Amino acid sequence: MIRSRVSRTTLCIACLLATLASVMTLSILFAAPQAQAQGMNEDLVTIRKNGTSKAKSSSEAAREIQAAMTAEAAREQAIDMIGEKRYQKNRSAVENRIVKQSSKFVPFVNPGTPVQVADGSWKMDVELKISPTSLRRLVLDAGLLSDSDGPASILPIVAFTDRSKGVSVRWWQGEPKDDAHKMLSGISRIFYDKAQASFSKEGFHIIKPQGSQISPLPEAYRAEQPSAADLGFIADYFKSQMVLKGEVRLKESRNTPGATFCALKLQVIQPSSGRSIAEVSRQFVTDVGPTETVVRNKLSAEFPEVAKDLAAQVLEAWQRGTLNTSLMRLTVRGRLGPKQVSEIKAGLAQNVHEFKAVKERFFDTGQIVFEVDYTGQVPQLTDRLRSLKLAGYETKVADSSAQNLTLDVKPR
Repeated sequence: MIRSRVSRTTLCIACLLATLASVMTLSILFAAPQAQAQGMNEDLVTIRKNGTSKAKSSSEAAREIQAAMTAEAAREQAIDMIGEKRYQKNRSAVENRIVKQSSKFVPFVNPGTPVQVADGSWKMDVELKISPTSLRRLVLDAGLLSDSDGPASILPIVAFTDRSKGVSVRWWQGEPKDDAHKMLSGISRIFYDKAQASFSKEGFHIIKPQGSQISPLPEAYRAEQPSAADLGFIADYFKSQMVLKGEVRLKESRNTPGATFCALKLQVIQPSSGRSIAEVSRQFVTDVGPTETVVRNKLSAEFPEVAKDLAAQVLEAWQRGTLNTSLMRLTVRGRLGPKQVSEIKAGLAQNVHEFKAVKERFFDTGQIVFEVDYTGQVPQLTDRLRSLKLAGYETKVADSSAQNLTLDVKPR
């Protein structure tokens, strides 16, 4: 009898725990979409459209019109964000990665009642709620804010220097084939191979130098440290969108006799503007041993991480749409609180499609200065700001130049 009561008690407790678990699971399942919808609800824009269908029944017509109007609204919003020219160039990507995934930025669709007209077709109104923030995130992830065509090419202009021997290898000057340069030539090939492997994983292409004894460049462009203008010419010469420049330097270690100190400083720049996109600086010491062996082993282990870091930074810039952009200061004047500054920043990013990134740089009394990555020409950008409409604010362009725009903002 006692065992029977214990068994029944145990069974009841088990049932109770199972019931509680089921309730908690259901709560989580219902709460997740609500939380997602609530998060998207912060910046929803309402769009109303009207569609037609020649379906035989009202239910079939309703489904057809709702799907068509949702796709049309998604496409229009994407085109408005990236521009017609970029849409035509990337039509397939927009249709497959944006339009077909519209549920990620269209959380609510409210269809009306289908009405049959004289010719037997159906008409229906559809109201959609669209999240520009979620759409922009999807567009960025798809890389649709970048003007690059295909895999962007990166040309290395990297010097490899051994200060202990007083020798260097710079492929653009021609690469000596004597024994004194043998180790550096080997290290440079390892670097280019590791860089190519890391960058190709992110969709970029490293132009690997051929290691010829005779430079392929005109003599005027074989300087040890090419100027900005020289880099622009060299990049055009090799049809490269970016340049990976810097130095890998070796010398005897002061603190560890028999070891080699290695230092490298590399950056990826846009030769058209000289802007730095990515930068890495590293210092390390090899094990004690034969110089060529320990240096090769150490750098073979370090180069992949260095290249991976650079590639990740370049990919981030590409996803933000800040490759092939120009940089300017945007001064916003007005007595604005933190919330208002946040609203204005969001409004600029959403309404001025030439702006690819907007970052606060510093605050001052009565004004805030933004750093803006933008595409296009300043006159067109100025016209866009003159016609800018921010909900709750009056705006006026006070000053315009190639390096700075000033916008007066006043809450309504």
